[in-house]
Amino acid sequence: MSPVDALREGLGCVNRVKRMWAVYWLWNTAFALVVVLPVSAVLFRDLGHSLYAGRMFENFEVQWLIEFYQQTHLWPAIVLAPVAVLAAGGFLLAGTFLAGGALWTFRDPSPRFVPAVFYQGCGRNFARLVWLLLLSLPFYAAVLLIGGSLNALASKVWGEGLEAHPLVIFGWFRLALVALLALAVNMVFDYAKIRMVAEDLRNPWRALAGSAALVARNFGPAAGTFALIAAIGLALSAAYLLLSNLLPRGAMGWLALALLLQQACIVGRIWVRLTFYAGQTRMYEALTAPPREPAGLSGYTG
Repeated sequence: MSPVDALREGLGCVNRVKRMWAVYWLWNTAFALVVVLPVSAVLFRDLGHSLYAGRMFENFEVQWLIEFYQQTHLWPAIVLAPVAVLAAGGFLLAGTFLAGGALWTFRDPSPRFVPAVFYQGCGRNFARLVWLLLLSLPFYAAVLLIGGSLNALASKVWGEGLEAHPLVIFGWFRLALVALLALAVNMVFDYAKIRMVAEDLRNPWRALAGSAALVARNFGPAAGTFALIAAIGLALSAAYLLLSNLLPRGAMGWLALALLLQQACIVGRIWVRLTFYAGQTRMYEALTAPPREPAGLSGYTG
Protein backbone atom coordinates (compact mmCIF):
# COMPACT_ATOMS: atom_id res chain seq x y z
CA MET A 1 0.00 0.00 0.00
CA SER A 2 1.29 3.44 -0.89
CA PRO A 3 1.03 6.44 1.47
CA VAL A 4 -1.56 7.99 -0.85
CA ASP A 5 -3.70 4.82 -0.64
CA ALA A 6 -3.39 4.81 3.15
CA LEU A 7 -4.42 8.47 3.28
CA ARG A 8 -7.40 7.88 0.98
CA GLU A 9 -8.63 4.89 3.00
CA GLY A 10 -8.02 6.76 6.26
CA LEU A 11 -10.07 9.71 5.06
CA GLY A 12 -12.86 7.33 4.10
CA CYS A 13 -12.82 5.82 7.59
CA VAL A 14 -12.87 9.22 9.31
CA ASN A 15 -15.75 10.46 7.15
CA ARG A 16 -17.82 7.42 8.19
CA VAL A 17 -17.62 8.28 11.90
CA LYS A 18 -18.61 11.96 12.00
CA ARG A 19 -20.31 11.48 15.37
CA MET A 20 -16.89 10.66 16.79
CA TRP A 21 -15.85 14.19 15.82
CA ALA A 22 -18.61 15.51 18.09
CA VAL A 23 -17.34 13.41 21.01
CA TYR A 24 -13.83 14.78 20.55
CA TRP A 25 -15.17 18.33 20.21
CA LEU A 26 -17.15 18.10 23.45
CA TRP A 27 -14.11 16.88 25.37
CA ASN A 28 -11.90 19.61 23.86
CA THR A 29 -14.47 22.30 24.67
CA ALA A 30 -14.91 21.13 28.24
CA PHE A 31 -11.20 21.22 29.02
CA ALA A 32 -10.72 24.53 27.19
CA LEU A 33 -13.39 26.11 29.39
CA VAL A 34 -11.68 24.78 32.50
CA VAL A 35 -8.57 26.77 31.54
CA VAL A 36 -10.04 29.83 29.80
CA LEU A 37 -12.77 30.83 32.26
CA PRO A 38 -10.57 31.19 35.39
CA VAL A 39 -7.86 33.05 33.46
CA SER A 40 -10.40 35.40 31.84
CA ALA A 41 -12.00 36.09 35.22
CA VAL A 42 -8.64 37.07 36.72
CA LEU A 43 -7.73 39.33 33.78
CA PHE A 44 -11.07 41.14 33.80
CA ARG A 45 -11.03 41.50 37.58
CA ASP A 46 -7.56 43.05 37.66
CA LEU A 47 -7.71 45.03 34.39
CA GLY A 48 -11.40 45.91 34.30
CA HIS A 49 -10.64 49.56 35.03
CA SER A 50 -8.15 49.77 32.19
CA LEU A 51 -8.71 50.87 28.61
CA TYR A 52 -6.92 47.68 27.58
CA ALA A 53 -9.73 45.53 29.01
CA GLY A 54 -11.96 46.48 26.10
CA ARG A 55 -9.30 45.44 23.62
CA MET A 56 -8.56 42.01 25.02
CA PHE A 57 -10.54 40.21 22.34
CA GLU A 58 -9.31 42.34 19.47
CA ASN A 59 -5.68 41.27 19.39
CA PHE A 60 -2.80 40.20 21.59
CA GLU A 61 -0.81 43.11 23.00
CA VAL A 62 2.23 42.99 25.27
CA GLN A 63 0.77 45.94 27.16
CA TRP A 64 -1.77 43.56 28.71
CA LEU A 65 1.05 41.63 30.35
CA ILE A 66 2.87 44.80 31.43
CA GLU A 67 -0.19 46.32 33.07
CA PHE A 68 -1.25 42.99 34.56
CA TYR A 69 2.19 42.62 36.13
CA GLN A 70 2.13 46.18 37.50
CA GLN A 71 -1.26 45.62 39.09
CA THR A 72 -0.84 42.11 40.47
CA HIS A 73 2.87 41.16 40.25
CA LEU A 74 1.55 37.90 38.70
CA TRP A 75 0.28 36.51 42.01
CA PRO A 76 -3.18 35.57 40.63
CA ALA A 77 -1.46 33.87 37.71
CA ILE A 78 0.76 31.94 40.12
CA VAL A 79 -2.32 30.84 42.05
CA LEU A 80 -3.94 29.66 38.81
CA ALA A 81 -0.83 27.80 37.66
CA PRO A 82 -1.77 24.54 39.43
CA VAL A 83 -5.22 24.71 37.81
CA ALA A 84 -3.63 25.15 34.40
CA VAL A 85 -1.22 22.26 35.01
CA LEU A 86 -4.04 19.99 36.17
CA ALA A 87 -6.16 21.00 33.19
CA ALA A 88 -3.29 20.30 30.78
CA GLY A 89 -2.69 16.91 32.39
CA GLY A 90 -6.40 16.15 32.25
CA PHE A 91 -6.52 17.16 28.59
CA LEU A 92 -3.60 14.83 27.83
CA LEU A 93 -5.23 11.94 29.68
CA ALA A 94 -8.56 12.61 27.99
CA GLY A 95 -6.84 12.50 24.60
CA THR A 96 -5.25 9.19 25.55
CA PHE A 97 -8.62 7.85 26.72
CA LEU A 98 -10.33 8.83 23.46
CA ALA A 99 -7.45 7.47 21.36
CA GLY A 100 -8.19 3.99 22.69
CA GLY A 101 -11.76 4.22 21.42
CA ALA A 102 -10.77 5.69 18.07
CA LEU A 103 -8.13 3.04 17.37
CA TRP A 104 -10.52 0.32 18.55
CA THR A 105 -13.10 1.62 16.05
CA PHE A 106 -10.64 1.98 13.17
CA ARG A 107 -9.63 -1.68 13.38
CA ASP A 108 -12.63 -2.24 11.10
CA PRO A 109 -11.78 -1.25 7.50
CA SER A 110 -15.35 0.11 7.18
CA PRO A 111 -15.91 1.52 10.67
CA ARG A 112 -19.16 2.79 12.12
CA PHE A 113 -19.43 4.90 15.25
CA VAL A 114 -21.19 2.75 17.83
CA PRO A 115 -20.96 4.50 21.24
CA ALA A 116 -20.88 1.24 23.19
CA VAL A 117 -18.02 -0.12 21.07
CA PHE A 118 -16.17 3.21 21.13
CA TYR A 119 -16.27 3.56 24.90
CA GLN A 120 -15.45 -0.12 25.33
CA GLY A 121 -12.25 0.58 23.42
CA CYS A 122 -11.61 3.70 25.51
CA GLY A 123 -11.82 1.76 28.77
CA ARG A 124 -10.09 -1.39 27.54
CA ASN A 125 -7.04 0.44 26.18
CA PHE A 126 -6.73 3.39 28.54
CA ALA A 127 -4.29 1.99 31.10
CA ARG A 128 -1.95 0.45 28.54
CA LEU A 129 -1.92 3.64 26.45
CA VAL A 130 -1.14 5.69 29.56
CA TRP A 131 1.90 3.46 30.18
CA LEU A 132 2.93 4.03 26.58
CA LEU A 133 2.46 7.79 27.07
CA LEU A 134 4.72 7.72 30.14
CA LEU A 135 7.27 5.71 28.18
CA SER A 136 7.33 8.39 25.47
CA LEU A 137 8.23 11.23 27.87
CA PRO A 138 11.96 10.36 28.19
CA PHE A 139 12.25 10.23 24.40
CA TYR A 140 10.72 13.70 24.00
CA ALA A 141 12.94 14.93 26.83
CA ALA A 142 15.96 13.53 24.98
CA VAL A 143 14.95 15.49 21.87
CA LEU A 144 14.76 18.69 23.91
CA LEU A 145 18.11 17.88 25.51
CA ILE A 146 19.68 17.50 22.06
CA GLY A 147 18.26 20.87 21.05
CA GLY A 148 19.56 22.52 24.21
CA SER A 149 22.99 20.95 23.80
CA LEU A 150 23.26 22.15 20.21
CA ASN A 151 22.23 25.64 21.30
CA ALA A 152 24.89 25.69 24.02
CA LEU A 153 27.49 24.45 21.54
CA ALA A 154 26.56 27.13 19.01
CA SER A 155 26.72 29.84 21.66
CA LYS A 156 30.13 28.62 22.73
CA VAL A 157 31.50 28.55 19.18
CA TRP A 158 29.93 31.73 17.76
CA GLY A 159 28.52 33.54 20.77
CA GLU A 160 31.52 35.81 21.25
CA GLY A 161 32.03 36.60 17.57
CA LEU A 162 31.04 39.78 15.80
CA GLU A 163 29.35 37.90 12.96
CA ALA A 164 25.88 36.63 13.88
CA HIS A 165 25.11 35.08 10.49
CA PRO A 166 26.55 31.59 11.25
CA LEU A 167 24.66 31.50 14.55
CA VAL A 168 21.37 32.33 12.80
CA ILE A 169 21.91 29.65 10.15
CA PHE A 170 22.82 27.07 12.80
CA GLY A 171 19.75 28.11 14.80
CA TRP A 172 17.49 27.26 11.85
CA PHE A 173 19.32 23.96 11.39
CA ARG A 174 18.89 23.15 15.09
CA LEU A 175 15.19 24.01 14.97
CA ALA A 176 14.65 21.81 11.90
CA LEU A 177 16.57 18.91 13.45
CA VAL A 178 14.65 19.08 16.72
CA ALA A 179 11.33 19.26 14.84
CA LEU A 180 12.23 16.23 12.69
CA LEU A 181 13.34 14.22 15.73
CA ALA A 182 10.15 15.11 17.61
CA LEU A 183 8.04 14.11 14.61
CA ALA A 184 9.95 10.82 14.30
CA VAL A 185 9.30 10.04 17.97
CA ASN A 186 5.63 10.94 17.49
CA MET A 187 5.35 8.67 14.44
CA VAL A 188 6.97 5.68 16.15
CA PHE A 189 4.72 6.03 19.20
CA ASP A 190 1.65 6.43 16.98
CA TYR A 191 2.42 3.07 15.40
CA ALA A 192 3.10 1.66 18.88
CA LYS A 193 -0.41 2.74 19.94
CA ILE A 194 -1.87 1.10 16.85
CA ARG A 195 0.10 -2.11 17.45
CA MET A 196 -0.91 -2.21 21.11
CA VAL A 197 -4.61 -1.92 20.27
CA ALA A 198 -4.61 -4.07 17.12
CA GLU A 199 -2.71 -6.94 18.74
CA ASP A 200 -4.21 -6.45 22.22
CA LEU A 201 -0.77 -6.04 23.79
CA ARG A 202 -0.24 -5.05 27.41
CA ASN A 203 3.52 -4.55 27.43
CA PRO A 204 4.39 -1.00 26.21
CA TRP A 205 8.05 -1.96 25.65
CA ARG A 206 6.99 -4.78 23.34
CA ALA A 207 4.66 -2.46 21.44
CA LEU A 208 7.40 0.17 21.10
CA ALA A 209 10.04 -2.35 19.98
CA GLY A 210 7.70 -3.80 17.35
CA SER A 211 6.73 -0.33 16.15
CA ALA A 212 10.36 0.82 15.85
CA ALA A 213 11.28 -2.34 13.93
CA LEU A 214 8.29 -1.93 11.62
CA VAL A 215 9.16 1.70 10.86
CA ALA A 216 12.83 0.84 10.32
CA ARG A 217 11.95 -1.95 7.83
CA ASN A 218 9.32 0.12 6.02
CA PHE A 219 10.47 3.67 6.57
CA GLY A 220 9.28 5.02 3.21
CA PRO A 221 5.60 3.95 3.43
CA ALA A 222 5.34 4.58 7.19
CA ALA A 223 7.00 8.00 7.13
CA GLY A 224 5.27 8.92 3.86
CA THR A 225 1.83 8.34 5.38
CA PHE A 226 2.76 10.36 8.45
CA ALA A 227 4.23 13.18 6.33
CA LEU A 228 1.17 13.42 4.06
CA ILE A 229 -1.23 13.79 6.98
CA ALA A 230 1.13 16.17 8.78
CA ALA A 231 1.27 18.33 5.63
CA ILE A 232 -2.53 18.54 5.62
CA GLY A 233 -2.49 19.59 9.26
CA LEU A 234 0.17 22.22 8.56
CA ALA A 235 -1.86 23.59 5.64
CA LEU A 236 -4.97 23.87 7.82
CA SER A 237 -2.99 25.69 10.53
CA ALA A 238 -1.56 28.10 7.94
CA ALA A 239 -5.06 28.77 6.58
CA TYR A 240 -6.33 29.48 10.09
CA LEU A 241 -3.53 31.98 10.77
CA LEU A 242 -4.12 33.69 7.44
CA LEU A 243 -7.87 34.01 7.93
CA SER A 244 -7.55 35.14 11.55
CA ASN A 245 -5.19 37.93 10.48
CA LEU A 246 -7.60 39.03 7.75
CA LEU A 247 -10.52 39.50 10.14
CA PRO A 248 -11.24 43.22 10.77
CA ARG A 249 -10.36 43.96 14.40
CA GLY A 250 -12.99 45.81 16.37
CA ALA A 251 -15.68 45.66 13.68
CA MET A 252 -19.26 44.67 14.45
CA GLY A 253 -19.59 40.91 14.61
CA TRP A 254 -15.81 40.35 14.75
CA LEU A 255 -16.01 38.39 17.99
CA ALA A 256 -18.62 36.02 16.54
CA LEU A 257 -16.52 35.48 13.42
CA ALA A 258 -13.38 34.91 15.50
CA LEU A 259 -15.15 32.34 17.68
CA LEU A 260 -16.58 30.62 14.61
CA LEU A 261 -13.14 30.46 13.01
CA GLN A 262 -11.61 29.09 16.22
CA GLN A 263 -14.24 26.35 16.41
CA ALA A 264 -13.58 25.47 12.77
CA CYS A 265 -9.88 25.22 13.61
CA ILE A 266 -10.62 22.89 16.53
CA VAL A 267 -12.77 20.66 14.32
CA GLY A 268 -10.00 20.66 11.71
CA ARG A 269 -7.43 19.55 14.31
CA ILE A 270 -9.77 16.78 15.45
CA TRP A 271 -10.21 15.65 11.84
CA VAL A 272 -6.43 15.60 11.32
CA ARG A 273 -5.86 13.65 14.55
CA LEU A 274 -8.44 11.03 13.57
CA THR A 275 -6.97 10.88 10.07
CA PHE A 276 -3.58 10.10 11.64
CA TYR A 277 -5.12 7.21 13.55
CA ALA A 278 -7.15 5.85 10.63
CA GLY A 279 -4.55 6.31 7.88
CA GLN A 280 -1.70 4.87 9.91
CA THR A 281 -3.90 1.97 11.02
CA ARG A 282 -4.56 1.10 7.37
CA MET A 283 -0.81 1.34 6.64
CA TYR A 284 0.03 -0.77 9.69
CA GLU A 285 -2.38 -3.49 8.56
CA ALA A 286 -0.90 -3.44 5.06
CA LEU A 287 2.68 -3.69 6.36
CA THR A 288 1.92 -6.53 8.79
CA ALA A 289 -0.36 -8.55 6.50
CA PRO A 290 1.03 -12.01 5.63
CA PRO A 291 2.37 -12.27 2.07
CA ARG A 292 -0.05 -13.65 -0.46
CA GLU A 293 0.74 -16.91 -2.22
CA PRO A 294 1.15 -16.67 -6.00
CA ALA A 295 -2.04 -17.48 -7.87
CA GLY A 296 -2.37 -21.11 -8.82
CA LEU A 297 0.28 -22.35 -6.32
CA SER A 298 -1.88 -22.60 -3.18
CA GLY A 299 -2.29 -26.35 -3.63
CA TYR A 300 1.18 -27.10 -4.96
CA THR A 301 3.14 -29.52 -2.73
CA GLY A 302 6.21 -30.10 -4.88
